[in-house]
Amino acid sequence: MKKVLVGLMGITLLTAGPVLAQKRGQMMGVDPAKLQSFCQEVTPLMQKEAQIRTEIRAQLLSGNPSWDLILEKEIESAKLRVEVLKKAQGANLPLLRGYGALRKSCGF
Repeated sequence: MKKVLVGLMGITLLTAGPVLAQKRGQMMGVDPAKLQSFCQEVTPLMQKEAQIRTEIRAQLLSGNPSWDLILEKEIESAKLRVEVLKKAQGANLPLLRGYGALRKSCGF
């Protein structure tokens, strides 16, 4: 009986693994053409946001960070994220999983 249960669990894991891996990184229920168009539209915004995050990280790791500059960069980064979310809503993309899912779907 134990061998049968272990065998069934093994088969379940072997079949579920590829299915879950295939769906990972994609937004479920979204037209791929619409998602690709959205990603092309927001790529410059996401690149700018990534650049700002790098600048913030560099400031934080410096010996004497400028907190005013960090605050300014954080606000700018937040404005870019909101702009991407507005464009996602305008393209009727689901926002349930948030900004991280959008970034992941666009390859960032």
